[in-house]
Amino acid sequence: MINDPKAAKLINAARLSIQQREFEAAQSQLDEARSLNPNQPRLWSIFGYLEFQRGNMSTAIDDYRKELALYPDNYGTYSSLAEAHFILDQDKEAQETLQEWAKAQPDSSAPVVALVTLLLDQNHPAAAIDAAEAGIARLSEMNRGDQRLQLLTGKAQIAAGKKEKGESALKDLLRTTTDPGMMNDAAYELAKAGLDLPLAESTARDALARLTAESKTWTLQQNAQNTLSKTRRIASVWDTVGWILYRQGKIADAEGYIQPAWTNRESAEIGEHLAEIAQSKGNPDEALRLWELAMATFPNYLRPGVRRTRGATQVELAEHIDALRKSGAKEPETDADNTLEQLRTISLGASSGFSGSAEYRLLLSNGKVLDFMKTGDKEVPSAREKLDVAQLSAYWPKGSEAQLVRNAMIKCHAGICELVFEP
Repeated sequence: MINDPKAAKLINAARLSIQQREFEAAQSQLDEARSLNPNQPRLWSIFGYLEFQRGNMSTAIDDYRKELALYPDNYGTYSSLAEAHFILDQDKEAQETLQEWAKAQPDSSAPVVALVTLLLDQNHPAAAIDAAEAGIARLSEMNRGDQRLQLLTGKAQIAAGKKEKGESALKDLLRTTTDPGMMNDAAYELAKAGLDLPLAESTARDALARLTAESKTWTLQQNAQNTLSKTRRIASVWDTVGWILYRQGKIADAEGYIQPAWTNRESAEIGEHLAEIAQSKGNPDEALRLWELAMATFPNYLRPGVRRTRGATQVELAEHIDALRKSGAKEPETDADNTLEQLRTISLGASSGFSGSAEYRLLLSNGKVLDFMKTGDKEVPSAREKLDVAQLSAYWPKGSEAQLVRNAMIKCHAGICELVFEP
């Protein structure tokens, strides 16, 4: 391995350029690095990253392969290569790539987790069980306790019809984990399968209490990606609690959790839960509207020029939509994409003559904006006063004390101002 320091600096600069979507600059930096050393470590993986972001998946695959031929221990490249294959519907090649990764890094649980996840996404639970068991057998005793792998194994066993084994695996996990995210995910899998709903509910509520307590310490000066991610996790736990209540027949209580989860996080699964509630209440028109909104949460394109094919969840949603249409349910009058944006839009009143927009990060508590900071160069005059009138109570279940961090834009136009949250 010949490591040229100047080439290494150019590669790091190119990676940053790609993240900022300055593709021409990245191309120039990588071309210069290649002229210095065509076998420079990470050169071809970053070339692949550039082509991936441009939407040129076949070229990205070739570049990732060049990197691995030179440096098979550049383990992160296997994941990127598998994702590119998956986007092109090359499922077999994606699986083979993850298997190559597992051979190259036999004592890591990461490739096993990635392979089992892929097989479950492809609706191959039996193969997922085989992959999990084979992977665990290769791991050292210390790494066999990977909680994500335990969760996926239980999920695969349930999906394959081995409910007793799956329930046992999930309960074993719950006996040891203190991670709120893992607690929530295990509780959700139990609820989906209708297994031990009292345990699922107590676990999800415990996870929620832990996340809520932690959220009270948040400030906008903390790592934004961390608090934004944990806000999404809180919404996921609300959905889990709601779905458990739904499975127990407590429809009104369930809706009280799932609706604010959907308001904070427009995910297909949460939207589907609301649609199920609407249908159980005998409202097929509302169910159709919600299933179409759930479908609209999936982007049509992953990258420029790369159209997303329908996965298993989208196929299931489409079946519900088609069945309701055939039964005579009334189509919504508004476009689903526009409706989703309107659901994220809050009125802030008159603009007082100002026209423009600015990006902000908000700390929310008890239906109000507790604190805010701009995240771009622009500002909206009297932003504090405008945010004070925002009516945000719908963003929490009744009685919740959780704080939330959200990115949003204040838009002022046509005499009014609006707060528009990021999806």
